[in-house]
Amino acid sequence: MNRRTLLLGASTLGLAAFAGGAYVLTQRRAAEAEAEAAAAATPTEDQALLVRDYSPSFGPADAPVTLVEFFDPSCEACRAYHPVVQEIRRQFPTQVRVVLRYTVFHEGSDEAVRILEAARMQDKFEPVL
Repeated sequence: MNRRTLLLGASTLGLAAFAGGAYVLTQRRAAEAEAEAAAAATPTEDQALLVRDYSPSFGPADAPVTLVEFFDPSCEACRAYHPVVQEIRRQFPTQVRVVLRYTVFHEGSDEAVRILEAARMQDKFEPVL
């Protein structure tokens, strides 16, 4: 391999590395800008998609923070997460509204949802939960 070929190959690799670095930097900046735009979006835009009138909720409706929890009553991970949500509710009783949304994935979950909804009609949702 002569010196000219070696120099041309090294230059090509250097240019490719520079172009790749520029591309990665551009993508990162675009992702950061998108994240900032999403953070600046008003909550009412997305809230209508997540919060349904018929969904069980705890806390004031006008709370500055709304936490939407998608849970499966038969899910072990959801059950493990429940004390965390309870602690958030205890620490911020007037600042956080928790809205529950059912996601029925496990066996027997549909029956558990029916039980929870029957308890909600009798104003016993939280103890049954």
